[in-house]
Amino acid sequence: LPNYNLTGQYLQVCFERSGRGEGALALILIDLDNFRRVNDTLGSKSGDELLRQVGARLQRTVTEKDTAIARRGEDEYMVVAFLEGATVDGEALSARVRGIAHNLLSELIKPFEIVDQRVQITASMGVALYPGPAVDREALLEQAEHAMYKAKESGRARVSFYTQEIHQSRDRKIRVERELRQAVADGQFTLLYQPI
Repeated sequence: LPNYNLTGQYLQVCFERSGRGEGALALILIDLDNFRRVNDTLGSKSGDELLRQVGARLQRTVTEKDTAIARRGEDEYMVVAFLEGATVDGEALSARVRGIAHNLLSELIKPFEIVDQRVQITASMGVALYPGPAVDREALLEQAEHAMYKAKESGRARVSFYTQEIHQSRDRKIRVERELRQAVADGQFTLLYQPI
């Protein structure tokens, strides 16, 4: 797979093209669910082999032109798809991207052969589309991450699209945390107890 830096450059080019109205950009982040269990039970060499096989399977599965795939972290991958002429408005783009993501999910749940053992994994995927609320590629990556975490919170082995609801929920959590920290700093909490 291409390295993350090269794919990040491609993401920037696609972001700029989408901003000029040449098409839509879909960023799909893929996190392997419970990957650590494979490393812990079969060893790190088997885990590395699984990661190589996952990368190869992702490359075979994504057949859209103008697409790049990279490994982003230990057990995380990203797919950057530029969909020329597409617009974010309407259900057609979401359906097309959902189809890509579900194809990836379907391929990843098929067993892998690792050191004469069948290993089965699942993945959680987060999708962010542009043009959209992101102001730059880092914000788009952040949106895809939040969508991926939402997929994990919702039971794993699924695809979640970044929505305004996820945005509002994230902002609400940040605001509550900030307010709680300020309340602690200002001594606004009092401990009360009732003897039994």
